[in-house]
Amino acid sequence: MVESQFYQREGSIDMDGLENVISVLDYVLDTKRKRHIMGGILLSVSFLFGGLAITVMTIKNEEEEDEQ
Repeated sequence: MVESQFYQREGSIDMDGLENVISVLDYVLDTKRKRHIMGGILLSVSFLFGGLAITVMTIKNEEEEDEQ
């Protein structure tokens, strides 16, 4: 019985944390200009990691061809 109360309390803390994050994001991104800037930043970061992934995959393939 005690364990179930602990898990309920822990779950509610997680939900409160999620609610706080959503509230902060809503406050920070309250204008169209801010949302546009954040979207550009997110696209740039995703292209950066995509480019790194492609680079790693091609380097790995070149190393395998050199070994043969």
